[in-house]
Amino acid sequence: SSGINAEWPLRPGISSVFFSLGSVLLFTAPNYALLVIGRTVLGLGVGLASMVVPAYIAECSPPLYRGKLVTAFGASITTGQFIASVIDGAFSSVDEGWRWMLGIALLPSVIMGGGMFLLPESPRFLIQQNHG
Repeated sequence: SSGINAEWPLRPGISSVFFSLGSVLLFTAPNYALLVIGRTVLGLGVGLASMVVPAYIAECSPPLYRGKLVTAFGASITTGQFIASVIDGAFSSVDEGWRWMLGIALLPSVIMGGGMFLLPESPRFLIQQNHG
């Protein structure tokens, strides 16, 4: 692998920076242009997490559980989408509820970012750094 993955550790929390920044931009957006920028940044976080998390799980989990854990990640994404829909429904009747619908993504991104400090480096990264 080359590019950013060759230089940086493969840790899912990196995408939380994009999630957090995108959420703040969406929550505070005073105009359409900033909404588009915030959605783009948030989309980068989603894309990065969708790429990095399954690879990280596959590298760090025992072969016996690897497929189950990657599948659980996919199932958790679907569960999160359902929960987001329920939350959006709750905010649909609130004045400026759209801000809360978009900005509430900051909560899971902060949890994910904080959780990254509890995760070990991936074996691939440790080998590249001559620690393996």
